[in-house]
Amino acid sequence: MAPISRRLMLNAAFDQQWFHAVDLDPFGTAAPFLEGALQCVADGGLLMVTCTDTAILCGNFPEACYSRYASTCIRNPAHHELSLRILLNCIAMRAGQLEKNIQPLVSLREGHYIRLYLAVQRGAKGAKENVRKCCYIWNCTVCHSFYLQPMCEPHKTAYDNAVIGHSNICGICGTNMRIGGPIWAGRLHDQEFVSEAIKNISTVPERYGTKELLLGKLKMIHEELPDQPLYFCARDIFKVVHCTPIPAKQLISALRRAGYKCSGSHCEQESYKTDASFDVIWDIIRCWIKRHPISEQRATYPKTSVILGKEPSFQADFAVLPEVETESRVAKHLRFPKYDHSGPMARPKQPPNRDRSVDQSESGDGTKKPRL
Repeated sequence: MAPISRRLMLNAAFDQQWFHAVDLDPFGTAAPFLEGALQCVADGGLLMVTCTDTAILCGNFPEACYSRYASTCIRNPAHHELSLRILLNCIAMRAGQLEKNIQPLVSLREGHYIRLYLAVQRGAKGAKENVRKCCYIWNCTVCHSFYLQPMCEPHKTAYDNAVIGHSNICGICGTNMRIGGPIWAGRLHDQEFVSEAIKNISTVPERYGTKELLLGKLKMIHEELPDQPLYFCARDIFKVVHCTPIPAKQLISALRRAGYKCSGSHCEQESYKTDASFDVIWDIIRCWIKRHPISEQRATYPKTSVILGKEPSFQADFAVLPEVETESRVAKHLRFPKYDHSGPMARPKQPPNRDRSVDQSESGDGTKKPRL
């Protein structure tokens, strides 16, 4: 069916029979269908894309990720959002070749798949401006710190190549950093579109069979920081120094009392988006460990001693703020459902209409042996 689908979309574009909405939901990757979908979608039309090859997008096979999406993935706790940004960057590059621009309406990670809702618009100017929304990522595999490196920056009336803004040595633990990307660094969602979707679902809930999950996810998306790429996972950072985890309310309050913004992420539990640098995050953890010391044996571990050997630049205040509670948590919306399966089943290896009564082994004369 894949060649037929691609031929249909390309023929529609050739005949200028534009589709107002195109939905790509294949088994595995949607990369082979992106070219035809971008060509046949109308100006201002809706493009929906689903991918289930999350093992490749989340960092297990960087060479396969590059061959499909022209980007290398990395092993980072924020791999779920990284998969969304890798796919967005791939679509933006292919749309730019057609002098088209994309605007993400909703970018969703749920279960074993990721799904994008995009508005596609014609215009070479918008396609060229996407270069400021693409960046590389510097990643530390020890302390999980990461830094974004833009590809271009504004220069007079155009753009110029960006200056490298970070060393290849992690400033937290001194480890050599690894590079990945390029990824999409722009917004993942259109907050106005999300607000209208929440209003629509709340007004006529009988139309939606999964209204609880839809409301929970959209509420969390609406509460996310819109301009902050990626997030950090608290449990993974605490494991680096083997310390007692900071309760979520106290961690968010400490960041906000220090003058920074902080919110959760719909991609994963115990994940936080913030505009604070990792220097600030680790200073807060150092202040926490001073109040809740770790064992002397663990404090002598090589990387732990390097990280905790630095004194915090400020004293964190862990008093809980009253506005920490979010609307989705207070209303007890379904935010992170539990599934009985870990992903899609394997691709079928034989046609469904094949006669299973015939054994696959052959006799000496080359004929099939019937199953007894």
